Amino acid sequence: MPSFSRTATVTIASGQSLSAAVALGAGVPLAMQIPAAITGTELTVQGSLDGITYTDIFDSGVELSIPVLASQNVVLPATALAGFSYFKFRSGTASVPTNQGADRTLVLHNRVDF
Repeated sequence: MPSFSRTATVTIASGQSLSAAVALGAGVPLAMQIPAAITGTELTVQGSLDGITYTDIFDSGVELSIPVLASQNVVLPATALAGFSYFKFRSGTASVPTNQGADRTLVLHNRVDF
């Protein structure tokens, strides 16, 4: 099946824990580039089918958590994220969010099959 790769960026604003929304369309998110500075060591994800209603993503009854460190590329759990077209990323968890000390831009790498 032919495919191509593309990137998208999303920012968690200073003083916030939840990013703006990012639309990936039919793309499958595969990896994320973490900036040189980030507050916290994990990200959780909200997904949406319509770009309006976002809910936390759970896998087998557990909030989906992605361990992160500054200046790293992190492989994303494509199977858990597949099917959603829109995402928001949170530093920390839904119950214990971690506000960022400055704007943090995440770079998403995704694959689009056609």
